[in-house]
Order: sequence, then structure tokens, then C-alpha cells
Amino acid sequence: MQTPEIGPSAPVAGRPPPRLSSAPTEAAEPPTLAQYRLALDLSPTPLLLCRPDGEIAMANTHMTSLFGYPTHGLDGQRIETLVPDAARSQHPQQRAAFLYRPAKRRMGAGRDLFAVKADGSLFPVEIGLEPLRLEGETWVLATVLDISERKAGERRLRDALDSSASAMLMVDETGRLILVNRAACTLAGATEDEMLGRTVETFLPPALRKAHAVFRNSFAAAAEARTMGANRDLVFLRPDGREVPVEIGLTPIAGQPGTQVMATIVDITDRLAHDAAITERNTALSELNAELAQFAYSASHDLKAPLSTIAGLLELALEDLSAGAEEECRRAISEALKSARRNAAKVEAVLALARAGQTEGAPGDVHLERAARDIWQDLTASQAEPPVLTIQSLGSETFHTHPQALLTILENLLSNACRFRDPAKPDHWVNLRIETSEDTLNMIISDNGPGIAPEDLPHIFSMFKRFAADAGHGLGLAIVHKHLRRLGGQIDVESSPEGTDFHLTIPAAPSTEVRP
Repeated sequence: MQTPEIGPSAPVAGRPPPRLSSAPTEAAEPPTLAQYRLALDLSPTPLLLCRPDGEIAMANTHMTSLFGYPTHGLDGQRIETLVPDAARSQHPQQRAAFLYRPAKRRMGAGRDLFAVKADGSLFPVEIGLEPLRLEGETWVLATVLDISERKAGERRLRDALDSSASAMLMVDETGRLILVNRAACTLAGATEDEMLGRTVETFLPPALRKAHAVFRNSFAAAAEARTMGANRDLVFLRPDGREVPVEIGLTPIAGQPGTQVMATIVDITDRLAHDAAITERNTALSELNAELAQFAYSASHDLKAPLSTIAGLLELALEDLSAGAEEECRRAISEALKSARRNAAKVEAVLALARAGQTEGAPGDVHLERAARDIWQDLTASQAEPPVLTIQSLGSETFHTHPQALLTILENLLSNACRFRDPAKPDHWVNLRIETSEDTLNMIISDNGPGIAPEDLPHIFSMFKRFAADAGHGLGLAIVHKHLRRLGGQIDVESSPEGTDFHLTIPAAPSTEVRP
């Protein structure tokens, strides 16, 4: 802490020393030292009179008592005796500078001043100086006030403010910070010295600074405690450029000169993250409820009828067995098995849809072309004349994402492209175009199948929607859509009688978690 010397400054506000004499005129004789002695002794304020050379001519009893000296114990002492060691060597030069341009003034504006008692202890002071013409020279009348109690009160206030978990800033009438607590420094990522003196607009986004100066002046005209930002998102701009979402309360400080305002700032980053997590979870639950509702509908319609068919086939098999028609019995059992297997696959697909996104695991690098060829090999291994697959790849061979989710998407889209063929076309082909950048994967899966009817396009990602007799269980594209949504990707479809194109865009995985 800086310890400037005792020297020239104006009398302390609220407690000016009695005016001892006006400047001498031709009509009045200048007062004598004895008259000054009487005036000083009558004053209730600690006062001393200092000669131009720095010698204390006289000090009243309040001053000597304040510094721990006996009555008249300061008379004849050097003024530097009362100045802390750190500033004592510089004080004569500063005293000479004051006498060169004497004027009533306060000492140490914006600084902490200390004086030295007779026992060598330091105590905080406020000092006021007034030049006087005496014996043809400029003397100095000094007022010294002990502000130890005030400083103790300020320390108690500081401790109370620093104990608050909320950031607190005090702003003066010009909009500059004059007090900040520890939480405010933590919020800003800056020290107290780096924050004090800066305008409050410094901590707002640039686009709001001019308007905020107008709002601040309007508040000063009718100051009252209130919260800021109703129906608006407020942010605190840190010196490092990071924006922190906040809530702010304003309280005008009564009894202060000008309009001083205490702003209480609460960082709501965690609250917003919690609210966002709840919103995402509620969205996921809503989607799951919708899927369960669709599954219940399917179970009552799409599964009930096949089960009735299976039961009927088994009854026929029993009748044929009783009648000795072994071949007919075998045929009925075979049809029942086919129906059971188809519907078992359908139930498994529903379960796969429900599990989609629940067990992707950590992100990793996927070798895209190799993965696509392995999937195609599995899909076409039992086909005599599978479609011709061509792959075009631009950019990196690998992409950072959740491997299982991406492989499931590829498998379902390639399976559809492989299965839906146009018998009127002599050749059947599937083309996969892969383009990667540092943070995005773009894929186009094209085929020359029969296409999708325009009226069916809006429904292709719904559960149990089948648009051809051999369209499977109607869940493949629903699974694709759910995985893409969880990866933050998008899919668009273009289709005509010439074929179908699926356009996919998937961002790289930013972390080890997938959105619910």
C-alpha cells in the first residue's frame, strides 16, 4: 500500500478548519503568531501551522494528542517527522512544489495516506492544506483527521461483500467501477486493480454499449431497486472475450454524492445448462412416448393379424396331421414359421429403434470406404446378381464420430438401395459419394430403383410405413432418422422414377457424449 507524505491538501469535506484570517489588506494588520496560537487552540479540529522551510511553528492540543506528543511537543519539529519512512526523502521536494503553486487542496485523492505517531506506529489519515501569507512568506495550515474507524468499517464492508457468492459491483455517477468484490473478480477473470476505474459498459457486448449509457442515465434520473433484463438474455463480457449469461439486480446507494449503484450479478451458466438438459430430456421422453404409442398401435394391428395367421396355419396343420395329409401339414407349418420369423424380425427392429442412441459409446475414427464395402459384402453375400456398388471419396479416409450410429445408418440406407430394384431396368447400381472436412461429413447414397411416390415422401421416416409389398418391417428409415437426430445430422431425399438420392450431413463428434 502506498504511503504518501503529509503535505498540501484541502480541508476534509464536512469538517473545514476555522478560517483564521483573510489575506492582509492595507486596511487590516496581519495577525500575529500569538493570535494564530489562540485560534488553533480554540479549534476542535487537529491543526498545525508549518513554516515554508518545513518546521512546525505550532500545533494545537488536538493535533499533539492525535500523534501522541505532549502539549507543544510538535512545536519546532520538522513536518517530515510525521511522514512515513517510505515517503520521507521525497517530501521536501513535494513541499517545495506546493509552495511554488500554493492552493487550497486535499491530499492523496484516490490514495491511502498514513502518518507516523510518536511511538512510530502508522495510522490512516485525511489531510487538508490551506496556504497562508504570514510575515511576507507562504505558510501552510494543515488539518489532519484520523480515519482508522472509517477504514475499519470499510474493511468490515469489504469482508461482507467478499463473503457473498454473487458478484457485486459499485458504479459511480459516471458509470465507472469504484468497488468490486472477490466474486466479481472471479466472474470477470480479472484482478481488482484491472477492474476498478473501468466503465461498466466495458463488460457489455459492443453492440449494447451506446444504448446502455442512455439506460444508465435514465436509471439515475429515477433510481430505485430493480432487476434488469425482463424477457431478455443478459450477458457479462469478460476481458478474455467470453460471454457469461447473468441475472442482474440494481440498488441505488442512499446518502452518497451523485448516483452510486450497487449491481448484484449472478452467473446462471449452470442453471441454463441444467434447464437445457431438462428440456432435452423432456424432448427425448416425448419422442419415446410417441414411439411407444406407435408401437402399441402396431402391436394391436400389424402384429395381431400375423399372429392370427400363424394360429390359423397351425390349426390347419393339426387338421392335416389328423387327416394324414402329411405334405399339407408340412406346408402349413412352413408358412407359419416364415410368418413367425418375419414378425420376430419386426419386433427386434422395434427394440433396435428403442435402443438407438442409448449405447453408442465413446466417439472414434471410422474408415468410411472400408466400412461401406464391409456392409455391402454382408448385404449381398447371398445374392446371385447384386447391384453394382461404386464409391467416390473426397477428403480424409476417416471421420470422427460415434461408430455404431454411423454404421447403422449406412447399413439401413445401403440395404434399402440394394433391395428396391426396378425390374424394368436391365442394370441395377448403387453409388456412394463421401466428402469429408475437418468437422463435417457429407454423403450421398444414390440408386436407380423405381423411386418413391411424391405422396409417400413426407412419411418415409415414420415407424411401420411400408410403400411396397417387399418393404420389410417399415422401421429401417425410422432408425436412420433417430440416429441422425442424435448425432446432430440432417437428411434430405430426392426421388423420381429414375431413382432416389439420400443426402446426409453429419457434424464431427465434439465430445464423448451424444445428445439425448
